Amino acid sequence: MRIAPYGGFFYAHFIPDRVVNIGAETVGYARYIDTAELRNRTAYNRIIGQPDRIAQFWHHRFYQCVAHLSAQESCRRGRAAAHKLFGGFDADNAHRVRDNRCGPLCPAHGDIGKGIFQLVFEHGGGQNARKNIAARPHDIGETYASDLLVPKTAIGRHPGKCALAGQHQQAPYRISESKTGKRCTPGQSQCARRHAARQKCAASGVLIQQIGHFNPLYLVAKPLLVPYETQLMNRVRLIIFNAALGPLDYKVPDGMTVEHGSVVVAPLGPRQIIGIVWEEDRLPGESVSDSKLRNIIEVLPVPPLRAELRRLIEWTADYYCARLMSVARMVVSSGGALRGPTTMTEYRLTGVEPERMTPQRAVALDALQNEQATIRELADLASVSDGVLRGLVNQGALEPVEVDIDRPYPRARADHEQPDLSDDQRKVADQFVEAVKAREFAPFLLDGVTGSGKTEVYFEPIAAAIRDNRQVLVLLPEIALTEAFLGRFEDRFGAAPVVWHSGQKATERRRAWRAIASGEAQVVVGARSALFLPYANLGLIVVDEAHEISFKQDDGVRYNARDVAVMRARFEKFPIILASATPALESLQMAESGVYQRVELPSRFGGATLPDIATINLTENPPERGRWIAPELVEALEDRLAKGEQSLLFLNRRGYAPLTLCRNCGYRFQCSNCSAWLVEHRFSRRLACHHCGHEEEPPAACPDCGEKDCMVACGPGVERIADEVAEILPDARIAIATSDTLNTREKVADFVAQAEGGAIDVIVGTQLVTKGFHFPELTLVGVIDADLGLEGGDLRAAERTYQQVAQVAGRAGRGSKPGEVFIQTRHPEEPVIAALEAGDRDAFYAAETEARRGAGAPPFGRWAAIIISSEDEAEAREAANAIGGTRPNVKDVMILGPAPAPMAMLRGRYRYRLLINARRSAQIQDVIRGWLDGLDFPRGVRVNVDIDPYSFV
Repeated sequence: MRIAPYGGFFYAHFIPDRVVNIGAETVGYARYIDTAELRNRTAYNRIIGQPDRIAQFWHHRFYQCVAHLSAQESCRRGRAAAHKLFGGFDADNAHRVRDNRCGPLCPAHGDIGKGIFQLVFEHGGGQNARKNIAARPHDIGETYASDLLVPKTAIGRHPGKCALAGQHQQAPYRISESKTGKRCTPGQSQCARRHAARQKCAASGVLIQQIGHFNPLYLVAKPLLVPYETQLMNRVRLIIFNAALGPLDYKVPDGMTVEHGSVVVAPLGPRQIIGIVWEEDRLPGESVSDSKLRNIIEVLPVPPLRAELRRLIEWTADYYCARLMSVARMVVSSGGALRGPTTMTEYRLTGVEPERMTPQRAVALDALQNEQATIRELADLASVSDGVLRGLVNQGALEPVEVDIDRPYPRARADHEQPDLSDDQRKVADQFVEAVKAREFAPFLLDGVTGSGKTEVYFEPIAAAIRDNRQVLVLLPEIALTEAFLGRFEDRFGAAPVVWHSGQKATERRRAWRAIASGEAQVVVGARSALFLPYANLGLIVVDEAHEISFKQDDGVRYNARDVAVMRARFEKFPIILASATPALESLQMAESGVYQRVELPSRFGGATLPDIATINLTENPPERGRWIAPELVEALEDRLAKGEQSLLFLNRRGYAPLTLCRNCGYRFQCSNCSAWLVEHRFSRRLACHHCGHEEEPPAACPDCGEKDCMVACGPGVERIADEVAEILPDARIAIATSDTLNTREKVADFVAQAEGGAIDVIVGTQLVTKGFHFPELTLVGVIDADLGLEGGDLRAAERTYQQVAQVAGRAGRGSKPGEVFIQTRHPEEPVIAALEAGDRDAFYAAETEARRGAGAPPFGRWAAIIISSEDEAEAREAANAIGGTRPNVKDVMILGPAPAPMAMLRGRYRYRLLINARRSAQIQDVIRGWLDGLDFPRGVRVNVDIDPYSFV
């Protein structure tokens, strides 16, 4: 429901000092002021006259009380409902109201007119007795005139008439004489007094009018209108989480209070669904008459979504061409959190051995040490069935534990451990702190070299937000980075932050969601999905490693969390910090144009220096036959081991080998669901697809020709490099750091502890180790294949390669010892490789910027992709051709395709793609919506739109 800034008002003035008898007395005059007239301050009174009378007037000692009814919400209730409300203090007297003149209640009018009606009851105690105007909004479904707030003085005389008499102190708004202009200069004439009151009220935006021949009636001030939007809705429009249905209208039952953003339960056929109350004018849909509406069942006990968050949801859906319900679903992603405080049962090991030990029970007992979770979650952790664990419960090996889900989190203390910042760091930190205090939108790009102490710097504005009782969100690109961050945060603030990511247990997510929505959670650290949580009082967002492509979601709602975070800060008016040692070109361009404020940390903290970088030309200095590490790098590894220092070898390829084939017939192991080869994971003895998760055991013989012992691994993965290091350095302690080996917080914590404690000599890892880790004894980094990222059709290949290699190089020499980096490549002349060796980032970005400008690529142009997929290849191809055949001819927009996607089959679905390139001035979303909205596709076809794509597979 929408209420105009100034609604229409209905005034009734009564003769004081007596009880009115409708049969013998004239009640007075009543006036209705139209909304439009009132807004224009030309509120000529439409005289309704005497028809609307109060059948009984309780007692002249009543203080003035006010009740409001939104007629805009009552338009469909009809005359009977209006009579019941206005007819008297008791519903039994409603029939005694007469409407014999043309007005809002007249049969000729039909329904109540638009506006807000107001009944005012005054006693005859003179000006001093009118000091207080108590007002309380009511739900029109239950409210009768007998339910008006009345003073305590009336309770004794007429207790039966005062259903809410004891609640008069709850009135939220008071108006003093000084605001209504009721006082006048002694000796001032009645006419002059009325004129002065009108002038004073008009100046403050409040209109008053003389009613009849009695004293002026003074209008309640504008703040009184605020609650009606949330209290007086009797029908609502909901977003429901059903892709097949649009928004639906429901009725609000009597006695229920809803407001925009409320999360409710509503019926849909025989089922109950969850929906979010939305503004009707912002959610187009077919209007349904009240008689056909079903009642909302309940309002869930969670705070309503704030208007700013609703606007962010709308913007995200509009910009990324996504369904509104799909974006809104991310806000209420923890369904269990919507049902209010509760406890649940979890299980943990007791130390008791079961009477009968089976292999599966033994596996479960080993896997569940120090774990506590539900049966389902424990079964997933141990890779056994629920039945195995229930058997352990019966045997006493697992015991139930009652858990309070909403137990409070430890409180962070802003001044727990004051850091020792350098002058450069302090200058930047003070700038951020002032922005937090200002409470205005301020986007910052924190551009600091690796090891410059960016984390310590943005901890200071976090501390400022904590002091100001504001919430903070820190977005991290990898779950594995969370553990290292938590330790640093706890050292600084004395307590760990609230964590949010997909790897958490359901109970942890539920507890976090409710703490965030209530405002209890002070600082939240999470992956991109944490961005859409319903924060009660968000005051700062920090996006760490803001250049990372993992902030872009590639399924579902294909949004970029970095960009949406900036928009959330803009809607809610607070600062945002994008921190990176290698900012994205788009971010640098925003800083260049003045949209972002760029602040720099050009040197490492504490006197540490940047590492020396050298390239190894693999065409001139190749590794030994059957190996992948060049001799020069081997010598450096041996030297670091002898000195007791640590080394890191980087290869962004998981597993042992990317391809396995038969040397006899050439058969290659390919995923049955994707256009991808199966990757051999020798340590876990499996062949796996890294796109869909399909796995199978390596066969003893070739599936095609039947030859035994003929399978050959082609190319290196991190496991193969680790094997090679073990051959070269048999005494070295080696750790493999990938998403396969560091897939839980416990494993990450153990890895970090071993590395920091000197228990690891050589780390072999993927992009997981390129950022966030700080190992002071790590002095050597070797990049096994720097050319790997330059292959394929990635439009950002050069930028991405630069970022990865620069980040992993930054792991070296972060302590007091100098670092060294070797980059193995077959193309040392490539601009990106040359820039890395020279340490000239600005030269690389300048060249890349000009190349993008000439190609009309981001940030100077726009890209979008339309991906069509189906389990039937012919169906997918026909749908793609139908889209391509209806392509619009729009200026400044170029459409390429359709063509089979580079990954032509993914997760069992055949894929085609169209690529759209447009100038920045083109409204590419409007073009795509207008293009696709008129097309129909078979049920099995999916059409997805990817705005600003990062993946081109």
